Amino acid sequence: MARTGPGTSECTVGWTLWGEVGLGANALTKSYFDKAGLYSSMSTQEGVRHFLRELGQAQPAPYTVHMGQAEQAAVRRLLPGFLEQQRREPFYLGRIIQQSRDRLVTERVFSRDDDGYLAGHVVDGRPTLPGAFVTEIAVEAATGLRPDLFATAVTDLSFEHFLKLAERPGTKRIVAEVIRVGDDGVDVGVRVLEDVIAPTGQVLVRGRRHFSATVELRREPRPPARWRSWPEDGATPVPDPYHSGASPVVLSGEFHSTERTRVLPDGGRSAYTNPVPATHPVYRRFSVPVLLLDGLLRTGVLELLDGRYVPICAPVRIGRIELFEPVSDAALADREIELFAAREFSPSQGSGGSCRFVAADRSGQVVLQVLDLDWVQLGYLDTITDGHVHHPPVHPHPIGVAP
Repeated sequence: MARTGPGTSECTVGWTLWGEVGLGANALTKSYFDKAGLYSSMSTQEGVRHFLRELGQAQPAPYTVHMGQAEQAAVRRLLPGFLEQQRREPFYLGRIIQQSRDRLVTERVFSRDDDGYLAGHVVDGRPTLPGAFVTEIAVEAATGLRPDLFATAVTDLSFEHFLKLAERPGTKRIVAEVIRVGDDGVDVGVRVLEDVIAPTGQVLVRGRRHFSATVELRREPRPPARWRSWPEDGATPVPDPYHSGASPVVLSGEFHSTERTRVLPDGGRSAYTNPVPATHPVYRRFSVPVLLLDGLLRTGVLELLDGRYVPICAPVRIGRIELFEPVSDAALADREIELFAAREFSPSQGSGGSCRFVAADRSGQVVLQVLDLDWVQLGYLDTITDGHVHHPPVHPHPIGVAP
């Protein structure tokens, strides 16, 4: 009831049986429940972690239910199919070609009709899948193999060939395979492949790779993390070059996901614009906030040279993305998010380096973070002429790089 009042918040947590305190600590009772299989046992350490996670949410859900194997079995017995209906229907997983416990192969047809949302992300004049969206593909494929585990990180993302929409639909294969099994969960390798086919129908290249990544699936979600905001001293406004029509990569619509872009002594910073509503038919099906991630990567390469030139870059590899919440951009529609990009490199004077790019809400709760990035430079935006140049005439010390 408190959630209906102004300035108040309330949540209800449904627990399994805590195994070390209360009723679960009694040996006789514990033995009975173990034999009956009525409740799953939760350690005090795990329970405290879940409890602190609930307290740390800026906008907690009205109710959260923790379900182990025993509780899930009971629900399936009483309400067949209910749990399966609650899961998001994957957006990128198409016709299943092969499926086992350790391998999943699906085909996905990309077309201008089904993937019209990419009209706002144009590379060299053609709608193109952003590298950030590969994270969603990888998570969908990995959790399709092991839906009982949590995606806590995506690592070793490699972008080898742009996935551009052609006039005719194109079929891609998404392959997910378990590559490591441990007590804490599994790692799943994911590849997005295509066959290059001549107009005559002859296969010229079989299995050409667009992207690859590894997804870390764990038995527990990643513990919450906090971020302390930077002071604004020394902030220099810098335009996002991808909003200019002169850029080889042009964004529009919901891909305008950042505003107030600027550089500080610590790196780049911007504000997330919450570009899609909670009911968006595409993004509400995602489990990764890809528009936010795309904006965070752009914030990470913000820099100003000679007071006028801004580098334009495209990622070729991301070392690690850590996921703290299974949320989509649609689920973030009402949350105020700031993007911070701390780095030890200059985008205009290198092609990779260590970094920590963080998306955090107003309370300091971290949504996701990026560690380690390699990129290729596509030129510069001249902010005075609004033109694209391959090389600026001077290379002074850039603004937006930590000394």
